[in-house]
Amino acid sequence: MRKEQKRNLIVTFIIAAVLLAVYVFLVQAEKKQSGNDNTVVYTMEADAVTALSYKSGDENVSLVKKDGTWYDAEDESFPLNQKFLETMVNKTAQLKAQRYVGNGDKAFSQYGLENPSNVITVTTADKEVKILLGDTNGATGDCYMAVEGAGKVYTVDATFQTLFSNGLTAMAARESLPEMKLEGIMSVQVENNGESIAFEKQENDVWAMADGAEADSGLVTELIGKIMKLRYEAMVVYRPEKGKLAEYGLDKPQARIAVTYKDADGNEKTYELLVSSQGPLGEGADKATRYVCAQDGQAIYTMRESNLDSFFQLTPEAFLSLNVAPVKKEQFDTLTVTTAAGNAEFSIKRDAGRNAETYALNGTEITEAEFNSVYYQLYAFSAERRVSDIAGQLTKDPVLTCIYSDSTGNNETVQAELIPYDQNYYGAKVNGKAFLLVNRQRVNEILSEISKYIVDK
Repeated sequence: MRKEQKRNLIVTFIIAAVLLAVYVFLVQAEKKQSGNDNTVVYTMEADAVTALSYKSGDENVSLVKKDGTWYDAEDESFPLNQKFLETMVNKTAQLKAQRYVGNGDKAFSQYGLENPSNVITVTTADKEVKILLGDTNGATGDCYMAVEGAGKVYTVDATFQTLFSNGLTAMAARESLPEMKLEGIMSVQVENNGESIAFEKQENDVWAMADGAEADSGLVTELIGKIMKLRYEAMVVYRPEKGKLAEYGLDKPQARIAVTYKDADGNEKTYELLVSSQGPLGEGADKATRYVCAQDGQAIYTMRESNLDSFFQLTPEAFLSLNVAPVKKEQFDTLTVTTAAGNAEFSIKRDAGRNAETYALNGTEITEAEFNSVYYQLYAFSAERRVSDIAGQLTKDPVLTCIYSDSTGNNETVQAELIPYDQNYYGAKVNGKAFLLVNRQRVNEILSEISKYIVDK
């Protein structure tokens, strides 16, 4: 038994040695056939390259260098990304292969180089080099490559083939939004599917909505911040004509974002972005984009849908200031306050130059401090929640009504009413619309303060 075990052990050792020898032989044969990885096929000075050309699908890409800057040979105004071109030049000035494969007509035929899928022409002042790209290795993704006239076949990694499959728009230097500073922005308008919301900056940086109602400045500032963060993704069409705008859904855009601002020199300008309802197909939800175009821009771009979503869901009431009736003193000369107990009428008389004011309560003169003690409580009176218009649900009598009127007719009359809504809130109804809910306890507090000025009915 021991002799048999010894014999088996010797046989196993011999088999292992033979297999190892076969493996070493095969590895050496592969190295002999394939050569070393990262073989330098040729090298030249990158600064000496003056032109590059190749095919991208049906597009012939031809690039030239003049005075150190790269241009599209067909349209020198095209905004080429110079860094992109530097990468292309560096890859072709020193051409590196993954491995050597073979040479001669048979290798050219076997690896798709008799009828190459692409020809990259590298031009210098004294020579022209043509890089031929053939088939793709299905296992590694590498591409078979040769230099015209050299006869040798190599493989290059897939990134080389991808780099030289880019069309002109892929190597464009993207536009950016104009430089806008928050303090220089004068108005903002967002339209979506025919619905519009607009804001205009008033004195003291207070934002007002299109109907003159005060907007929540913090929310408007947040909206402006989102606009200023928008970025173009990829160029799709350079200098699009009307037909191209229609092709990408920009002749009738879903949304429009417009910002009027003053630039660094104090000149008034408007940036207007059109947003299509469509984008490239086949993108995942996290990478989905829309086609966009600035009104005076140079191209159609894509833009991340996730950065645009918030502009599709804006409602005016969501931006209303929580202040119930922030009517400025110069906008009225009579304030009538009515409760269930009675009413109080405050009036302001101004001289011809509107420089001096006198105040009265129910026809009796009062001091400015007395007037302000009531006026500023009402001016600063704020709600707790914003809601969609609930005017139709406010069917009970108001517990407090404030009417601001201007006898000169220069300002609109404002009527603010506090009407029971539920056990926790009163609805604030201003000129027939009700978007705010006010805490009942807060209403009771102001009714108590005002009661001292009320004349019984």
